[in-house]
Amino acid sequence: MDVIFEDGGVTVDAALVAEGLRLRPDAVPSMLRDGSITSRFERGTGEDDGLVRLTFWHGSLRFRVIVDGAGQVLQRLRLDHGRPRPIRSPIG
Repeated sequence: MDVIFEDGGVTVDAALVAEGLRLRPDAVPSMLRDGSITSRFERGTGEDDGLVRLTFWHGSLRFRVIVDGAGQVLQRLRLDHGRPRPIRSPIG
């Protein structure tokens, strides 16, 4: 199982996070500790009750996983925001 819920917390397999952020699995734990990977845990409400959204950020990448209460991955989404481009205004 990629996601395990126990004692009010959640454990996510480093391989899942690594795949989503294009990293090596063995690098993930230390990157979470040093803050180069950040994360958010959100419980669904209303029609999303029973679902959990886990989001991880590293550099320009965002990796989001939706799981059910048993930890089964239902959806994965990776977005690469790339490097910001300067706004250029016309000269004249």
